[in-house]
Amino acid sequence: MVKMPGLIDNSTMSRVNYKDEYFASDRIGNSVNTSPVFIRRILGQLAKAQLVSVQHGGTGAGWKLAREADAITLQEVYEAVVQTPLFELHHADQCN
Repeated sequence: MVKMPGLIDNSTMSRVNYKDEYFASDRIGNSVNTSPVFIRRILGQLAKAQLVSVQHGGTGAGWKLAREADAITLQEVYEAVVQTPLFELHHADQCN
């Protein structure tokens, strides 16, 4: 299991997928000792990448994995939450 500070604990989200239930952001935040606001921001990015799904409003509202945890790679999570590329090329001016 990979644990990354500030990101959702894999075991928590695996339980969500296993039970096919949605977890509220405050419950996820409490499980990793992180603000629910920060969790919602990260989960929003993961939702745009179709890694998690959200159910809005009332009882049963929350987040769950969009597919099996084993089918989600660390690279997919990284690309969903990191806005700049891991490697960038320096483009030198062409001198004649």
